[in-house]
Amino acid sequence: MKHQKNYFAEVKQHLDDLEIPYVEDPNLVRGLDYYTHTAFELMIDNPNFDGAITTLCGGGRYNGLLELLDGPNQTGIGFALSIERLLMALEEEGIELDVDKDFDLFIVTMVNKLIDMRLNY
Repeated sequence: MKHQKNYFAEVKQHLDDLEIPYVEDPNLVRGLDYYTHTAFELMIDNPNFDGAITTLCGGGRYNGLLELLDGPNQTGIGFALSIERLLMALEEEGIELDVDKDFDLFIVTMVNKLIDMRLNY
């Protein structure tokens, strides 16, 4: 337990050093059971989201996840985000993106039967 407390203290210190505001929520639970140590949500408090605090993205630390998928013992961190909410939040904050019309799209599959399907895009 001491290791977890030290780890959490280090994470908070890094956030403080970077001047990133945060709120500790001991009740935060992500929907998947492979998170270890840190779980997080990035939220916005904007009145144009029906007065609600809205989660833009969430994720956490994945120690051991690759091993569960028959991969190497490698740690990682990841997140998922709602691109629609992110774009709405940027618009509400008056932030404009310089977006080119052309873009690269990469699709990675872990199931062989999807390879033919991805080539159609």
